[in-house]
Amino acid sequence: LATGPHTLLPGGVAMPKSDIRDDGTTGAELRVVSELTSVTTLSGEHDLVTKHLLLEALAEAEAYPNVVVDLTPCSFLDSSILGVFFAARDAQRPGCETLALVLPERGDAVNTAINLTGVRELIPVYETLDDALRSLGESSVEGEDFEARLAQRD
Repeated sequence: LATGPHTLLPGGVAMPKSDIRDDGTTGAELRVVSELTSVTTLSGEHDLVTKHLLLEALAEAEAYPNVVVDLTPCSFLDSSILGVFFAARDAQRPGCETLALVLPERGDAVNTAINLTGVRELIPVYETLDDALRSLGESSVEGEDFEARLAQRD
């Protein structure tokens, strides 16, 4: 578990940002958007071997009522990763308002897996991160310097 820039936690506590990486192309990165919302971005290919990356990132994300998983840079995921999404949805604790996914419509393996397994019927799926954040009452992060935005909160 490597640490990088700091993120703002509930109550205004600053903590190192998680950047959980398995290699240069596959990873899970947790970003804090606000005291209520975090975004976990999955990049590369994810299966049983990398499942721990998602589990670790989601465990850290549990501090926030709204958890968004951005699959935009994800090129492959298998049923073990889908199982993590279903388990996270089923285990939503009191105060956890939303688990949402970001996945642009495209003809790739990730969309095929999401569509064939009925994830869209059980977990909200948005085309863009902005769409997901707006649905949660958050402001856009696209086009903004994310770290500068966090620094303004300190």
